[in-house]
Amino acid sequence: MTQVWQGECVEVDVLFSKAGIATQILLTDRMNKNLLLMDCGDGTVRDLMDRNISFLDLKGVLISHGHPDHMGGLFSLLAALRLFRYKGDFTVYAPSRCPEVYSIIQFFLKLYQKGMSFTLHYHELKDQVFESLGEFIIKPFNVLHYESTKTSNKVKKSAFGYRVTLRGEVIVFSGDSLQCSELEKEVEGVDLALLEATYDDSFTEEIPNHLHHKYADYLGRSAKNYFLIHRF
Repeated sequence: MTQVWQGECVEVDVLFSKAGIATQILLTDRMNKNLLLMDCGDGTVRDLMDRNISFLDLKGVLISHGHPDHMGGLFSLLAALRLFRYKGDFTVYAPSRCPEVYSIIQFFLKLYQKGMSFTLHYHELKDQVFESLGEFIIKPFNVLHYESTKTSNKVKKSAFGYRVTLRGEVIVFSGDSLQCSELEKEVEGVDLALLEATYDDSFTEEIPNHLHHKYADYLGRSAKNYFLIHRF
């Protein structure tokens, strides 16, 4: 299902979002056509090409956390920028203590830094510390997300949601999260909320690791507009 929202300043296109597979969301500054990605799961390059998106207008990517369905397409995205002779600066943002993203950046630079047509920047973000990219104002905030396997205890994952403001228009992306006060506070009253709604009524786990679609729907009603994404 296509999910596209158009505000006065920013257009939001959920290129793809499926829990455990991939999520990639594109923000377009309607004034100057600068592009900002939120997460880049597997298939990001394909999804951009399917929509005839110019890679040369991409300025950076915000990665919510290091799970593969949120950053598994990063290496191929960087390779595509190199292939298309991208010029200027491209910035990858991720939470601090996110070894998956850091390792990919280092490996890519080890292989291809010589002769690259662009400058690759990697910024480790901190909770509530603002960044800017062009006219996009980026505020990361901590959310509750956990590593979980059947053989280990739950361990808190370094994970962010993002509040992105463009000339007064506000978009919030939950990333992956449990119910938490930080997310509730950030969503209220925003122009568009993008909320993961992984669990449906068949959910049976004793300890959850994502939002249930009923709660995500309830939370979304506090925003002016909202999309439920990242379902199984």
